[in-house]
Amino acid sequence: MRQKIIPFQANSIVSVFQSINKQAFEEIRTEPKEQILHVNESQYIEHILAKFRLDVPEIFESQKTVASIEQTVEVERVNFGSRLAKRLHDRSAPSTNKCPAE
Repeated sequence: MRQKIIPFQANSIVSVFQSINKQAFEEIRTEPKEQILHVNESQYIEHILAKFRLDVPEIFESQKTVASIEQTVEVERVNFGSRLAKRLHDRSAPSTNKCPAE
C-alpha cells in the first residue's frame, strides 16, 4: 500500500499525510486483539511502517511544465495588516521604505 506523491498536483502533502495516518490507525484498530497481544512489537511496528511508507517524491525534468495565471485582486478584500493598510490609504505620506508607526 505504498503511496506515491506527485508534487504540485491537486492534493496537498498535508492531506496525503493525514490520509496515511488515518489508514494506519484504522489498520491497527481493526487487528484482532489476539494478533496484537501475541505479535513481536518491533516486527509489527516495522510491518506498519513498511506498509504505509511514502516514496520520496521524484521530479522528472522531462515532464516539467510552466503555467501562468493572471488575476485581478480587489485590494479592499486583502488583509495586509494594519500598518500596511494605513500606508496604502494615506496617500499624503512620503514614499519611504518604512511603514509609519502605529
